[in-house]
Amino acid sequence: MIRPPVPSLPGGKSRPGWGNSEAVRIGLGALLSASIAYSAEAAPGGRPRGPALGLQFASDLLSTGDPTPGGPPTELVLAELGAGAGFSVEYRFAPRLICRLGVHSALHYTSGNDIEATRSAASLEALYLFRTASRIEPYLMVGLGATGIEFVQSEIKSSTSGDVASLGVGLLHHFGPMLAFDLALIIDQINWSEVEVRGTSDEGASIEFRDPVEEAGGAARLRLGFRFAL
Repeated sequence: MIRPPVPSLPGGKSRPGWGNSEAVRIGLGALLSASIAYSAEAAPGGRPRGPALGLQFASDLLSTGDPTPGGPPTELVLAELGAGAGFSVEYRFAPRLICRLGVHSALHYTSGNDIEATRSAASLEALYLFRTASRIEPYLMVGLGATGIEFVQSEIKSSTSGDVASLGVGLLHHFGPMLAFDLALIIDQINWSEVEVRGTSDEGASIEFRDPVEEAGGAARLRLGFRFAL
């Protein structure tokens, strides 16, 4: 037990009743121990375990040549940079491990006045954290999931879908045990595997078909938002 110093009066004389009082020393030691325990519990880091919800803004950058199979006519130009939002359900199994189920969607403008393009994805992610229990916790992230980009033109929708593997780096900046700011840069490696077209033609006929494809693509995401511990 760490003993606090005994206050002294001028001239080197101890205050009456303090010098040899074991009860006072024990009491002060108990108060000091309680204070240290409280400080550790009230540290600015996040909770070491438990569920959480996440809400993020996402900036989505598609590499050139991403999915042309099944898309609108080739003269259509798809903007590489898009913006959207994401949502996640998480659980911190250990101080260094968070598992996250996340979904996100981003809108990309096109050169067509009446054509919209949206990339959506859902993935299961694992986060490995460093400097646990501190205010700022950097992390590495790996994830596996599915993604797709959908073009909508009038009554016809065409989409390309596939599997995605993700690798990213980020950090959690804790404002307290319940709330944290989440910032991450993520690279997606995409394996496009299927094209689907469905809708109604100008003559009123129903259109629906699927074709397999073998195309590789990539994307990058800048994700920022907040994490709420439950």
